[in-house]
Amino acid sequence: MGISVLRIIFISVFAISFCSCVENIEVPPPDDLIVQGEMASLICDLSLSEALLANDPMSSFDDSLKRLNVLADHHISANRFLLSMNYFCCHPKLLKELYQMAKDTMERRKY
Repeated sequence: MGISVLRIIFISVFAISFCSCVENIEVPPPDDLIVQGEMASLICDLSLSEALLANDPMSSFDDSLKRLNVLADHHISANRFLLSMNYFCCHPKLLKELYQMAKDTMERRKY
């Protein structure tokens, strides 16, 4: 099974963020930054989608389309998601808060 599009996107965002973010340089938010609450919900939905596809022995190359449907369900373009994710990756404190919110959201959804 090949590397999923979503994993390539996350690896790319991380690599770009790691290489482009230097301490003491302020990275301004993009004009259409996805707010933390929506981003946390989006990360939860993407994670659930990834988990479902990983456990499906019949999953195929169109799985990336299913992942992109998560973005469409949230009315978020892939570009907007990437720009927002890059911003959060350049601000470790905000990124930590974001993933804590995503974790808390996932916990609430269990019940």
